[in-house]
Amino acid sequence: AQSIPVDSLYAVPGLVVDREHASKSIAAITGLSAPGIMAKLRNPDRKFVWIKRHLTETEARLITTLNLEGFGFRQEYRRVYPNGKLACHILGSSDIDQQGIDGLERHYEDELSGVPGWRVTHRDAMQKSFTLELDREVDPVPGQSIQLTLDINIQGFVEEAILRTFKQWKADGVCA
Repeated sequence: AQSIPVDSLYAVPGLVVDREHASKSIAAITGLSAPGIMAKLRNPDRKFVWIKRHLTETEARLITTLNLEGFGFRQEYRRVYPNGKLACHILGSSDIDQQGIDGLERHYEDELSGVPGWRVTHRDAMQKSFTLELDREVDPVPGQSIQLTLDINIQGFVEEAILRTFKQWKADGVCA
């Protein structure tokens, strides 16, 4: 498994100029419902709302071309499993926030996750960033990698044999 960078779309409702136009435009690109997006933008006092996390590259590119005021992107990471379901019960999985929820993903959560970075940012009344001499920034520390000694060919044969046996004997469950 590996983490790949993806964009997630957020909004600052108080800075969105035309909520209806923005909601319809984003809905047409993402497949989300326009009323659902409108509901997220309804309260102008909110400083941050997620619109859609883990956009596809096409969605992010098309939304960027809209040049909508009050919207922005945040880079996050999505776990991908190059071998699909092969050994999925061993590898486990992670949730949308990259927290391991089962298998090795959960067991090695602390080692795999790393340490997030941070930055102090100041903004003026128009929400424009500016830097002070005292500002600090700490770079993130990437998580460690682990390498398994699973042979994907053998694992594939075993999983195929288990599935055949499961179906043939109409078993309640199987394991190997």
